[in-house]
Amino acid sequence: MRVVVRGVGVVVDRAIREHAGRRVGSALGRFGPRLGRVTLRLSIDGGSAVPGVRCGVTLGMPDGSVGVEDSGDEAFEAISRAVDRAGRALGREVDRRRAAI
Repeated sequence: MRVVVRGVGVVVDRAIREHAGRRVGSALGRFGPRLGRVTLRLSIDGGSAVPGVRCGVTLGMPDGSVGVEDSGDEAFEAISRAVDRAGRALGREVDRRRAAI
């Protein structure tokens, strides 16, 4: 599984990339063979009264993709929340596909 971190208006430094890699490994490691690429997009969350960071996660699989978003006061929090949400969403998707067989 390859992890790609991109920032739009947010500086993505080494600490953020390492945090993202650890969180993805922890939350999504069990799905490793099913995932080809995990893309995280960080941007400024301008839609709320209190500015924060929004993190979108796209999980690329051979037969489709799963995408989620979440936000937090800082990049580390946004990444943690979004990756946890992505893990739950991917678990539901895997269960749905198993039930369809």
